[in-house]
Amino acid sequence: MRPDRDGRIAGYAGADEMFRSYGDLVVGHDFLTPGTPTQPVEAGYMANAWMRLRHPDFDVLHGILNEIGERVQVRAH
Repeated sequence: MRPDRDGRIAGYAGADEMFRSYGDLVVGHDFLTPGTPTQPVEAGYMANAWMRLRHPDFDVLHGILNEIGERVQVRAH
């Protein structure tokens, strides 16, 4: 997930809700500590914050990942 701007991670919006809803499907995640410098796009998809999930139905998984992408926001300042 990309931060809303470059700078330093300030926090996350929506992540707690997604963990409550889908925590049993999460097989890995990394959310940088607030205050950590953001990484540029060139650093890759997993440079700033990410969640990895597993579900037996690809279509359901795709929908969940879309929801996470829409609801979880990485805030920076």
